[in-house]
Amino acid sequence: MPNALIQRLESLRLEGAAVLVAAVAMAGCAPTSTIVPAPTVPVPFFALRLAFNDSASGRERFHYGDATVFLGPEVLLADEDLLGVNIVTRPDGRLLLHVRHRPAERLSNATAKHAGAQVAVLLDSRVWSLAPIAGPIGAGGSMVIATSATGEDAERIAQQVRSRWPAR
Repeated sequence: MPNALIQRLESLRLEGAAVLVAAVAMAGCAPTSTIVPAPTVPVPFFALRLAFNDSASGRERFHYGDATVFLGPEVLLADEDLLGVNIVTRPDGRLLLHVRHRPAERLSNATAKHAGAQVAVLLDSRVWSLAPIAGPIGAGGSMVIATSATGEDAERIAQQVRSRWPAR
């Protein structure tokens, strides 16, 4: 490093990392490292999250009809947790979900701890429905989710969930 540069740094009385930054800038060198943005996590099309009536740290505000609900931060079940999605042939658009073992356990444990609360069904990041939790949900590895969709809409929802699965 040239003496003039050393004298200039000493006169500025810089310490620690600031000395390195100043030395690089004054020497006309560009830093060799670049900041790499964190990878973005895709938002699931289908998700189940705990829903509460009151706000608390970590809870996210959502609107459902005329009501406001606050969703817990943990996604209990998402697209990649499903093994299969079938439409139950009823006029009310029920979906039969076949769930992987560990996510089914996670959902069952969380809902067992929150009996009396609600679980929110999210489709495309919107609260589609709320259901009261009477006890553990999903312990058997499959469950039925009621939707207000019928016919083609129910099939579109099922296809949308299937399209988000990782390659198998």
